[in-house]
Amino acid sequence: MRDHAERCPPCAQALRGGGKLCSDGERLAEDARRHYERGKHITAEDRARRRELERWGPR
Repeated sequence: MRDHAERCPPCAQALRGGGKLCSDGERLAEDARRHYERGKHITAEDRARRRELERWGPR
């Protein structure tokens, strides 16, 4: 989404808190929402913490 906003002034303005996204921006935002809801937002840090727990157990 940020990459798109760098090229699209209306979306850049919307991300700063004013205005509306263009149709491509809306589609990208919806894709991001779906990814987040499916758990794709798990970070590398979360994965490392889970691996450590699996290896050593809770402390």
